Amino acid sequence: MKRISILTIFTFLLALTVAAATRNPNKTAYANRISSPPKIDGVLDDYCWETTEAISGLTQFDPDYSRPASQKSFVYIVYDDEAIYVGALLHDTAPDSILTQFGNRDDGGLNADWFGVEFDTYFNQMDAYSFKVTASGVQIDSRYRDHTFDAVWQSAVKITDEGWVAEMKIPYSAIRFPNEDEQVWGVQVLRNIRRNRETDMWALGVKGAPNQMVYWGTLNGLANIKPPIRLSLSPYFSLSGQHDQRIEDKANQFSYSFGGGADIKYGINESYTLDMTLFPDFSQVKSDDKVKNLSAFETVYAEHRPFFKEAVDLFRKGGLFYSRRIGGTPKHFYEVNDLIDTNEFIIDNPSQAKLLNALKVSGRNNHG
Repeated sequence: MKRISILTIFTFLLALTVAAATRNPNKTAYANRISSPPKIDGVLDDYCWETTEAISGLTQFDPDYSRPASQKSFVYIVYDDEAIYVGALLHDTAPDSILTQFGNRDDGGLNADWFGVEFDTYFNQMDAYSFKVTASGVQIDSRYRDHTFDAVWQSAVKITDEGWVAEMKIPYSAIRFPNEDEQVWGVQVLRNIRRNRETDMWALGVKGAPNQMVYWGTLNGLANIKPPIRLSLSPYFSLSGQHDQRIEDKANQFSYSFGGGADIKYGINESYTLDMTLFPDFSQVKSDDKVKNLSAFETVYAEHRPFFKEAVDLFRKGGLFYSRRIGGTPKHFYEVNDLIDTNEFIIDNPSQAKLLNALKVSGRNNHG
């Protein structure tokens, strides 16, 4: 009996493993290679869209799980040597009811319809890129769970009498993919009809599943595309002045300082990236939102500093590494005022530890 039980458990676990590693066999799309790129203007009148097979037949994920989508959608994917292009014809029987609230980039809480496409470029169900655009033209992009990811890509939308149209151009420089002659990617197509609180999927996932990528469809037809050379240099120069009225000699009340540095990013290959920074200046980085934290735990802020943003998801495993502690407030910063005498004053007490230079190699290969 014990042998049978062990064999049954082993067979069950093996079946789960195989099921989890298998893509949706009924969802296969084809990307056509084109010689002339479409104009990204929100109008699907380019020849390439007419000769490409459409992705259609979306299914509701919310609110009525597994029921057909309430509105029809047709999505086209083409590519050339520079980028992958996506065109979406999103029918709507009530175009006047399409919601178009405008907002900031990456604001996923807008009261607006949106369309999105996601690519698992390494076909390993571990890493993916998501590109979405709202009916008002707001771009929302992310890389797996890294919502601070901001790529440079183009999009255009247009509301018509039949619904609305979305077009995207995603350059290869914005994503990572293998250097292989023929490629197979995982792909997912999504649409949100805001007034119905409806989210539609092409390859229907399972609610509550920790990894939705295992249910995605397959994108075939990609061939002879090469990862571009990834090299960027971002130098900076700065001048700052300070006026300290506590100094008696007025000629010495004014002080000036010059600064400079650079950020260098180099793609070693299609999988790994080298980041270097010398005397970085983070003063121009997006500031944090104000958060009232009444718990016993520290507030975990998003990372916006360019050096730390590359492959940030790789360092989040188990919450062991929190990059915002680097360059944070010095340990004894708040004790300095208690250590000075009455006729002494503090000339300089930096609130942040200055980062002089840093180097990092990060990436993910075909095996994870």
